[in-house]
Amino acid sequence: MSDAGVMSVLGYVTGLSLPVALVAVVVVPVVRACLRGRVWGYVALAALAVVCAVVIVLLGGALWAYAGNVTAGLRSYAGRTAWTLADLAAFAAWAWITFRLFGGALPRWAGPEQARRWGRVATVGAALCPLPYACYRLTWLTPWPTDMSGPIDLPLRLQGLMLAFAAVTASVLTLGLISRWGEVFPRWVPVLRGRPVPVALPVVVGGAVAGACCLASPGLTVNAVERGEPWALLLWPYPLWGVLLGAAVLAYGLRRRQGGYTPASTGA
Repeated sequence: MSDAGVMSVLGYVTGLSLPVALVAVVVVPVVRACLRGRVWGYVALAALAVVCAVVIVLLGGALWAYAGNVTAGLRSYAGRTAWTLADLAAFAAWAWITFRLFGGALPRWAGPEQARRWGRVATVGAALCPLPYACYRLTWLTPWPTDMSGPIDLPLRLQGLMLAFAAVTASVLTLGLISRWGEVFPRWVPVLRGRPVPVALPVVVGGAVAGACCLASPGLTVNAVERGEPWALLLWPYPLWGVLLGAAVLAYGLRRRQGGYTPASTGA
């Protein structure tokens, strides 16, 4: 059975990539403004340079130590993680085969309007699943951290913040499956603003996360029972999260594949 290592990889990769994505969202419009000769672009670019310099001076050592903690942890679990990623690749292959073999008339529950109704319930449920973990890791920023008996240094606090940030981002992106910005890139996205979101993008990414949750579920469930800590399944509800997220992604794909932009899909 695979363990939850694949979820750790996804969490850390997401946590590390989100700051880069946020910086890109800010930097790209500023650079474009500079190229067009806009005064505010030069002012904003100078302000960003000052902010970056301050961050490097004040948090440079902590950020470097945080990166060292993450890479050391990933190296120690490299073998287990590789095995789990291989399982995930096999899962994706079987999912693709099943998709290709799924032909003929769609059942009634797979219609756009039906998928909108049950997909909304599944999406909201899936969006709630990562939030307990986010709250759990945010305690590392308080004087009462969980899983810790001694004082916590700044790199570890940054690690907890990044993991919580990744969990909250997963929740927000899940809601995109029933939101207008899940069908059309919002205005604040550089280059892609106003363009339709390719159906394959949320389906592939969301399906991969749902598959990872399903792969991690058996090992995590057995571990919680063996340790006498069934409450851990409330903190990491992978069995429920994987099913709900898979259903939410399926509903999104069915609705977009058949009906394009449906009026009912523009809420939330």
